[in-house]
Amino acid sequence: MSTKTTFKRVALVVVAALGFGVLSSVAPATAGDGRVASSISIGAATSFKSGAVNIIPITVTFPSTNVVGDSTTVTVQITSAPSTGGNANAASVMGSGATAGSNGDGGAGERLFFATDSIGTAAAGGDLEAVDGDVDAAVGDGDYMAGQLEGAGLTDDYAGVHAAAVSVISTVAGASSKTVYLAMKPDLAGSYSILVASNATGRNYYVAGDTTATATFATTGGVSTITMTALNTSPIGANPAGVVLKVVLIGCCWSWNHSWCT
Repeated sequence: MSTKTTFKRVALVVVAALGFGVLSSVAPATAGDGRVASSISIGAATSFKSGAVNIIPITVTFPSTNVVGDSTTVTVQITSAPSTGGNANAASVMGSGATAGSNGDGGAGERLFFATDSIGTAAAGGDLEAVDGDVDAAVGDGDYMAGQLEGAGLTDDYAGVHAAAVSVISTVAGASSKTVYLAMKPDLAGSYSILVASNATGRNYYVAGDTTATATFATTGGVSTITMTALNTSPIGANPAGVVLKVVLIGCCWSWNHSWCT
């Protein structure tokens, strides 16, 4: 072999080695890691009235090891609700009086759900699945799920307590915070307690070991006074309609699809 040929072969080996070195240094894109929140803070409700959608801000803080693109999944479930006061003195449908589908169907939620904004806009239903290790590719920013607890997961066809979940993505590295908005529509007057938790795997329900926070909210603005006034004084039998009464409820008012209190 000539000296010239030897140099050519050496040069080819060097170029190949450099080429492979360049190729091997380009890592494939990967999804952000799942993180368990270091803390959870449940804020005050903007209002808390039965029959109305009330908004509760919940702030989760990512751990210091968090990087941009990491995710945490926030879950919530009812832990107590009024045990009497419904039709035939039944318990709240959000708690022990739950019936299948009482929190809506399709995963969107009707009485307990995470809203897409601070004014209570509901999201379309979605799936948050339990995965091992890093966050599953399907668990992105603003994935929502709401329903009722059935063992290890959420469903809409089981008479479990109302529950919901949402995933959020960090946009700032380090111990940064993000706020999500929980919407609650109590069916009865009384106190409601919630358990909020955070996990790293996209799991849509709480398990022991998750970072947690709890809070209790009591409804306000119920009917405080009822007044009745006769609008006529017709003798019995003189008016087919009888005596017409005007009934005024002071405290709350209702319309066909909205409720509000004064």
